[in-house]
Amino acid sequence: TFVSASNLPAKVDGYYYIHYVGNYRWSHIEIR
Repeated sequence: TFVSASNLPAKVDGYYYIHYVGNYRWSHIEIR
């Protein structure tokens, strides 16, 4: 899954939280 930097949501607690529908429970990534 490619995520463009221009499409990142607002920071939450100093981290970028990007949620997307996936086939795994860890379908969640954090960018520090």
